[in-house]
Amino acid sequence: ALTGDMALLDERISWLDSDETATVYEHLKKSLEHYLAKDNIGEHGLVKIYGGDWLDSVGRAGLKGIGESVMVSCQLVMGLESTAKLMRFLNKDQRLADEYLICAETLKKNIYTHAFNAAGFYSSVFTDERRWLFSDCDEDGEERFYGPSNYYAIIAGAAEGREKGVLDKAECLRSDVGYLLFSPAMGRKPMSCVGRMGSGDQAIGMWENGNVYNHSQGFRIRALAKAGMGDRLYETLLYMFPYDEKVHPLDVSLTPPYAILNCYQNQPLFKNRGGSPFLTGSIAMAERAVYSWMLGIQPDLDKLRIIPCLKSGNVNIQTKFILRNKQIEINYSGNNTGNPPKIYLNGKLIKEIPYSKLKAKNTIKIIYE
Repeated sequence: ALTGDMALLDERISWLDSDETATVYEHLKKSLEHYLAKDNIGEHGLVKIYGGDWLDSVGRAGLKGIGESVMVSCQLVMGLESTAKLMRFLNKDQRLADEYLICAETLKKNIYTHAFNAAGFYSSVFTDERRWLFSDCDEDGEERFYGPSNYYAIIAGAAEGREKGVLDKAECLRSDVGYLLFSPAMGRKPMSCVGRMGSGDQAIGMWENGNVYNHSQGFRIRALAKAGMGDRLYETLLYMFPYDEKVHPLDVSLTPPYAILNCYQNQPLFKNRGGSPFLTGSIAMAERAVYSWMLGIQPDLDKLRIIPCLKSGNVNIQTKFILRNKQIEINYSGNNTGNPPKIYLNGKLIKEIPYSKLKAKNTIKIIYE
């Protein structure tokens, strides 16, 4: 979508376990087939977790092949829908595209039916012991809200109609320096079938264990953009960046004021100490939080979508970038009262921006009235 270089899909590359080659397009389909394979779908119709998902400190939930991951299931929904959209754009594999969309809807239904709990949020991991983890009642007796799978349920469209309730529930993660990855931390009572956090091998307040985690704050911002909550998005963005001395004073964080961090530690003598500055994943997530989700710059296959999610009140923002070899300047202005803005391309009021309408140099005005 960024480059329009569809020839990339026809390039041939080898497999990890074979010198044989196939096109990038075939690799894309094969990756989805892997996740959809009968052996990789669990008893709730969700993707099996095996040795772990994004949260690598939960590495023993599915080693016996029973455990499932809600977060990966949500991400598979997104992969299926985006690939089906690509197929239709290319006019290829139309029947397979339809099948992908049916699978995505089935996954959404399974996510809600089996993972949405009585406390009003999404449990996150089903373990080999057939217990839910990060749920309304974990093995140690705690109600434990985990941000990423709840954010991804919203991002993937698996929480339609429940976005506000889930995000209101997510306020339990708020701390004085940002939003925790999950709460409460693990380790006060040992939990089996989890991994190093459940066994007590990762101390409370160390790295992922109940700390402010910038990757997760990026997921949160994306979910807030999907839900159209600009004020909450802006607040979270301030937490995510290190610049606010009231939130992240340098004599506490002891990290450079220009460094995007991975997390803020919370251990005795190290309260709110910065951890892992310059970690590239956190930097990329922070950049997308600004451009893709706050400013809403979202290149599509055939057009540029601009869906801003800005805080209420007066708006005055400018940005410049190059898209498909075209220079683009966007100016956001006016008083945001919650109504959709008007979009002008090179002085003309428009509803959408097909790439065919872009000139060598373009000015786009987003005006709130």
